[in-house]
Amino acid sequence: MLMRENLQLLIAVAGVFLFLPSALIFFVLIPPGAELQGPMDVLANPNASEELIKKAVEKLIELMTPFMLWSGALNVVQHVGYGAMMAVMGRARPTVGEALATGAKAVLPVVLALLLYFSTFFALGIIISVILSPAGAGAATFIATILTVLVGMFLVARLSLTLPAMVLENRLNPIAAMTRSWKLTSASSGNVFGFWMLVIVCYFVIGIIVSSVGSLVAAAVSSEGAQALIQGLFSGGFAMATGIVVSACAVSMFHQLDGHAAGDPASDFE
Repeated sequence: MLMRENLQLLIAVAGVFLFLPSALIFFVLIPPGAELQGPMDVLANPNASEELIKKAVEKLIELMTPFMLWSGALNVVQHVGYGAMMAVMGRARPTVGEALATGAKAVLPVVLALLLYFSTFFALGIIISVILSPAGAGAATFIATILTVLVGMFLVARLSLTLPAMVLENRLNPIAAMTRSWKLTSASSGNVFGFWMLVIVCYFVIGIIVSSVGSLVAAAVSSEGAQALIQGLFSGGFAMATGIVVSACAVSMFHQLDGHAAGDPASDFE
């Protein structure tokens, strides 16, 4: 219901803040494959000299640095879109301008929350590795990697309502918003974890299919620029669709766990 009632606004916001940045990354920012192929071939060659490897790494850094910087900037833009879409689906029913302002205000707190998350994630990874170190290097590395990934996924699920807390309740303190998410998901942590893991699996499976279809369509044209444009359109369309769905799921979950949902919970995802 959240998506159906606000579909036109969601498509407009997602088109500007999700579709265009994702398409731009493919069409403009990713270096041409021909330029990347040489350095990659050198790194894949076990007989390459140290000098050639050094030059290949320098070339890759030169090619990829602008891409990484612009990707980071566009990711910030995308979070404005996520925040705005969540605001649109909230109970306050803001105008588009108010929703965009709300999304913009939440960007810096979201970035800080992400830094806190990754700092915690890496710290836990180190702690797990130290605890398991007596098991032997190979076994410890394997077990530590699996446990760290699982812990990281659990934290993602428990903190998944951080942005809704910022947008819907104006909790712009990242620690307060993360604490709010943690409290809301505490009673149903297993269900929340299972739901988001299912969403992640579906995301990757559908993403692989979309990417494969996009690559097949792109391969039908000879121009490298046209190929990048086609892949960009597929990437942007997928980002727009998944962004709308994920935002609706997060808002619906927030309402339900906050105790204000009414009717059939599944209807909010329609």
